[in-house]
Amino acid sequence: MSEPRDERRLQAAARELYDGAEGNARRLAMLAAQFRAAAQEAREHGPLSVVGGVSATTGAPYVQMEWGRNRGQVDVDTARAHAHAILEACTNAVADAAILQWARDELDLNTERAVVLIDAMRRYRADRWGQPDLELELEQAPDDEPEAGE
Repeated sequence: MSEPRDERRLQAAARELYDGAEGNARRLAMLAAQFRAAAQEAREHGPLSVVGGVSATTGAPYVQMEWGRNRGQVDVDTARAHAHAILEACTNAVADAAILQWARDELDLNTERAVVLIDAMRRYRADRWGQPDLELELEQAPDDEPEAGE
């Protein structure tokens, strides 16, 4: 999205807030305070929020994830698979960091050569055991399927 378009969107939102406040400075100050409180709450709760819920329509359980301006719902099996993939990625990241430091400290490899070693190990791990490589996973476009509960 281009900056001028974002600027126009912000100006339109500001105009709507100003018109809604009917020029009342106290009301505008209240809106600014509410925004500041919401921004602080977002910082305190981190970039990713995850909650479980149940559809009032179908009675099916779901997991809702929110990150920034994005929000999505998935069924619990998908959420569990995602959680498992996150834990596996964490394990791989810690192992990669340990091997990188070991290669630099014990093998006296410079950072560039140690990174080449990590990259080769990631490919071997993915080829041999089918474990996901986080960089490869992030390069793939997301599915455009509608999410559960929508």
